[in-house]
Amino acid sequence: MEFVEIEREEFAKFAERQVNANFLQSAEMYDRYKAKGREVYLLGVKRSQKLCLVGLVVAMRKVGKWKIFNCPGGPLLDYNNTELMEFWTREAKKFLRSKGGMILQISPNIIARERDIDAEEVPGGENNLAVKDNLVKMGYKYLGEYEQAKWVYKLGVKGADLDQMYKNFRKGHKLSIRYAKDRYGVKIRELKYDELPILKELAAEAGEYHGFRPPEVTYFQEMYKAFGDKVKFFVSEMKDPETGKKVVTSGGMFMLYGPEVVYLYSGSRREYKKYGGPHLIQWQMIQYAAKNGFSEYNFYGVRPVKGNGVYAFKRGFKGRVVELLGTFILPLNMAGKAYVLRKKTEEMRGVA
Repeated sequence: MEFVEIEREEFAKFAERQVNANFLQSAEMYDRYKAKGREVYLLGVKRSQKLCLVGLVVAMRKVGKWKIFNCPGGPLLDYNNTELMEFWTREAKKFLRSKGGMILQISPNIIARERDIDAEEVPGGENNLAVKDNLVKMGYKYLGEYEQAKWVYKLGVKGADLDQMYKNFRKGHKLSIRYAKDRYGVKIRELKYDELPILKELAAEAGEYHGFRPPEVTYFQEMYKAFGDKVKFFVSEMKDPETGKKVVTSGGMFMLYGPEVVYLYSGSRREYKKYGGPHLIQWQMIQYAAKNGFSEYNFYGVRPVKGNGVYAFKRGFKGRVVELLGTFILPLNMAGKAYVLRKKTEEMRGVA
């Protein structure tokens, strides 16, 4: 086997074909990092001149003079091939250490345990906890849910009967979709580049209510430029019943990459929530995914606990909870080992 730095086009061709392909491990995300002046590498393994593993690795931040590198959503490979992952880990460790790295963080885009709509484990379902054990044996420390979503919500759309799918939605969701179209005249339209501040405003309002920090408008602009037609920004609009003026009621950002459409960011104006804009946008994008050859519609992050409003909203579309393997960190030098030791101490004190 040979550890190599890969050219962008070779990386793109391999990455998008993988079963665990995701936009975080894409040539377009590489382009975004490069445009921002970030330190980013495309690292892979070849066997007999043929690629069998790739990983986009980016310098996240510095701790003193040392760097923490991240491989978000990756690397991409068959994780049952322990020998391959061991080789990449060993060689990536040497490579990144030569670049001033102290930590490598990875978040494999694979299922930990198969779950149902209620987040209950499916008896006899897919289980990759052995991969977790193997990574720990390689020297990685398991962090669980850390900076990247571990729990997401998905709806299978490959070969779906859309009429039947709609019938399966929660009753309130079906009413919201129908009323939005037929009673309130809600329309969905795509945003242009110069209109992206609209989504930023909507996300900020949602973030204030749900307690998260939304991205700056520059993030949406960077993604628009990097991904082109692989990212979409939609809003719902209607005439205000009291003023007759057209108003934006909700909006969302959607990634179209590999096998899935990902509902990544969104926001809505609470005073217009009852008019069903968010439900209508979701239904439009679910249909788009099904009609354009995608296998999954990914609602992205959830907290699968009773009483969580975001989970309840996504659950109403009758998909399933997906538990991903989570995040791991690998010390690259003595400074990295000290960093990991601090993490362990924090956990013992109940901080982390």
